[in-house]
Amino acid sequence: MKRILFFLFPLLLVGAVEATSLDELSGSLLAELEQSTYGITRSGAMVDRLAGLEVDLVGGQQKGATLTRLYDLRALIFGPGPQALTYKLSVLEWHVLEQQSVLPLTRRLSALEAAFLGESQLGTGSIQERINNLLSAAFGKAELSTAQSLLRQWTPIDVELLTTIDSGSVSPGQLVNYKVKRDVISEGRLLIPAGTAGQGKIVKVSRAGYYGKAGNVEINFGTIQALDGTKVSLAPRKTLWNKDEQYLRLAIGLSMGGMLITGKVSGAALGFLVRGNQIFIPQGTELALEVTEPVELVGLIIN
Repeated sequence: MKRILFFLFPLLLVGAVEATSLDELSGSLLAELEQSTYGITRSGAMVDRLAGLEVDLVGGQQKGATLTRLYDLRALIFGPGPQALTYKLSVLEWHVLEQQSVLPLTRRLSALEAAFLGESQLGTGSIQERINNLLSAAFGKAELSTAQSLLRQWTPIDVELLTTIDSGSVSPGQLVNYKVKRDVISEGRLLIPAGTAGQGKIVKVSRAGYYGKAGNVEINFGTIQALDGTKVSLAPRKTLWNKDEQYLRLAIGLSMGGMLITGKVSGAALGFLVRGNQIFIPQGTELALEVTEPVELVGLIIN
């Protein structure tokens, strides 16, 4: 009898560990969906919070295993694909507000309703219903016209810095925020709307030093999300800009996933950007990036 109990104990222990892991996974996923929907993580029992989220999003509590219901809600919110709530909201923001928001679903939807209908429609239906009603009002139908599209490698992406970069004060690991400056359209299909947020990271910093040593900063621009939620990797454009263009003119050295901005050029070329041989790039500066590899996307047909 003791020998049987000896073999049963590890099995019970493994089952307890798996159950704990599932609970942790469900809890973290639920918190993520609440943050995306409301901007906060709600308190209370998980089963009640999940049911409340389902009522708010689709109008009623769903059936099935907890984890399955959470995955279904995540697909509904993020997709990928044109049926995702974030896809539809991004299209509406592009059409109505001509900008993109990083706010939670509820606040994005209320802002759109106020701009297009005059007031928020909170309390008139589920979030899904309200988004579809707004699509019908804006486009005459709740279903969007989309098509599979290819975002080609080296497609230019103009971005605007939202973070000031100063080689005299920044540190490796510091985040660099930016946004897409102009719509990215291919063959009459909107792939990435203007205003889409991006976030890079400073990889390496060298301070200006004695004997004319210039400062430099290496930045990895990371990825942005296309309209359908697909991640698109960006890097500095490999061709230098012409003098008559209004982009930032810098000497650029390319490295693995990064950008080297160096002050080792004439003051005339860098203009106001050289400050005591330090690199200083103010917020609002435009940079020319490009897509690093081809990506299959679901584009919005706009013509």
